[in-house]
Amino acid sequence: LRNIPEVVRCHYISGTDTFELQVVSQDLQTFSQFAREVLINLPNVKDLRTSFSLGEIKASTGLPLGHLRTKASPQ
Repeated sequence: LRNIPEVVRCHYISGTDTFELQVVSQDLQTFSQFAREVLINLPNVKDLRTSFSLGEIKASTGLPLGHLRTKASPQ
């Protein structure tokens, strides 16, 4: 998976040996061909389920970690 350029993210998620991939493809037909020729033929792949993003609601690159800061000690 690390060497497949169409796979831009891969997460090992809870469940039974389950991975979630984020794949970038030109269109649905190209993705379908990629899934049938590449993904389903990877070692140890027994099943393939797909879903597609219909739109982005929120995207953030920063992490909301401000609440983790310690308050300054009063002097």
